[in-house]
Amino acid sequence: MRNRSIFFALTLAISMALPMSSAKAEAIDIRELWVGPDAMPADSLFEAHLAYRKALAFTIEPVLPGESLPELLRRVRLTPDDADLIAATFFAEAGIEALPEETSVRLKFHELNASTEQLASGGYFQGLEEMEILVPPNRVISLRREPQGFVASTRLVDIERRFVAAAGEINVSLFASALGAGVPRDMMIRFADIFAFDVDFSRDIHRGDRFEIVYEMRFDQEGREVAPGDILFAALSWKSGASQRRYYLFAPEGEEGRYFDETGRNPRTQLMKTPINGARISSGFGRRTHPILGYDKDHQGVDFAAPRGTPIMATGDGEVAISGPRGSFGNYIRLRHTGGYETAYAHLDRIAPSVRPGRQVQQGDVIGYVGSTGRSTGPHLHYEVLFEGKPQNPQTVKVAVGETLIGPSKSRFTVSRDVADRLRVAPFAVTDSAER
Repeated sequence: MRNRSIFFALTLAISMALPMSSAKAEAIDIRELWVGPDAMPADSLFEAHLAYRKALAFTIEPVLPGESLPELLRRVRLTPDDADLIAATFFAEAGIEALPEETSVRLKFHELNASTEQLASGGYFQGLEEMEILVPPNRVISLRREPQGFVASTRLVDIERRFVAAAGEINVSLFASALGAGVPRDMMIRFADIFAFDVDFSRDIHRGDRFEIVYEMRFDQEGREVAPGDILFAALSWKSGASQRRYYLFAPEGEEGRYFDETGRNPRTQLMKTPINGARISSGFGRRTHPILGYDKDHQGVDFAAPRGTPIMATGDGEVAISGPRGSFGNYIRLRHTGGYETAYAHLDRIAPSVRPGRQVQQGDVIGYVGSTGRSTGPHLHYEVLFEGKPQNPQTVKVAVGETLIGPSKSRFTVSRDVADRLRVAPFAVTDSAER
């Protein structure tokens, strides 16, 4: 009941504060909202919203493209036996064979007892206490750990959609700052994907950079959070303010929604900047002393250090040319893209079951997981870009850019953009989605 009262207080706050005039996007400067974490308006109820998020104690994880439920559960460090049992119990209760696209999974874990070394290496397992998944249109399937094992149940819900706006300064990391603003982890994973064509999150984000987001959350009739929805607006300032982008969700007529900047340009390029969200570059492109062989050798790709099991994404649409063990590369994938480009991914712990020679993959699909197979000193991904068979520096290679809206589509986009901008002006509050 306490959570419900907070929710309705937030709804009331923004319904009173939200301007209903048709404000132009050009009149709203991102920096006007980004004035620091201690400068939020008094009626924003940030502390109440943050308390609400903390009280839930759930982690929200997206099912990544091409990822199955057991793979997601293993990714969040459940044992393989638990992952398989939980997935089987869920599907038996839900009466379906696979999760719908863009599903999010709500997870509550036991308190984790892991050493610093285990956390750094990914060499630990978590115990699941509870899991909830919204199965469209209105079923919430819940699993709880009981003395006799995992028990599943179903409840029907009336979905209420609300929008949440948040902005903040990055002091430690993007994810840590977003968590401090009460933004679910699931939303920031999606947020990072939106900027995958602009930002190398391992090198470009600095202390003092800023983010802003407007996203949808779904609640049940009791005011309990059920599942996240779409990100309507995302903005990021990086490289100490030297670079800045803002993107709006828009669906051209008869097409799926995708993101465009304020001028109507889609950021999607042929290849994303990086195949892993938030990983650290441990070795760049070019001449180096090989860490195992001990002599100077050309390094024909970029190495990303990340915990074992971290998902690896296809950086572009393409066809699987090679998939499997390949000598010193260990478990290895090579994708063939249009225009003479290829990308390669080495030292994988495992390869996604659907990634086989001749199969098609889409940009952003999870194709494998970080490991240390082959000639490797520890968990990392070796990533290469080749053009007509010749190695290219993945950090500087130039590839084709996305579309720009024109005509009637541009006019409809402008209207949609203005609505999203009206939702931005009351950070850390919630509004009825009927406003959109």
